[in-house]
Amino acid sequence: MVSYCRESANCGGVREVDGVREVDGVREVDGIREYAMHELSISLNTVDAVVEHATRQGFKRVTAVTLGIGTLSCIEPQALQTGFEFACRGTMVEGAMLGIDMISARAWCQSCQQSVTLAARGMCCPNCQGYQLVIETGEELMIKHIEVE
Repeated sequence: MVSYCRESANCGGVREVDGVREVDGVREVDGIREYAMHELSISLNTVDAVVEHATRQGFKRVTAVTLGIGTLSCIEPQALQTGFEFACRGTMVEGAMLGIDMISARAWCQSCQQSVTLAARGMCCPNCQGYQLVIETGEELMIKHIEVE
């Protein structure tokens, strides 16, 4: 069954196909909201890289993976966790714990010549309110640690 309503007063842009609801562009399956394919793609690539590295080193099983994710990277940690669990199925990484270390955003302000911490993208310098910022950290996505057996 397919039902769709495009932003009318009655349904607010809700679409439902075979029990999968989409509300304002965000999918919902069994009450769990799914985010963009962005995190799933990252999860699949991460698991592929982990499997390749562990296999090359002669390991049989991966028990934990720790990722470093910048706060400006536009990656939703909960969606990444869900994608990781899916991507691990049927691989040597299945059942592995995923740890996520958030990397705070820092920028160099060219106006006041200071390194500053940013809470979000598009913010001004907290010292001089200037916008001539060069991002130093916060956009990363890296595999920091892999535990294997």
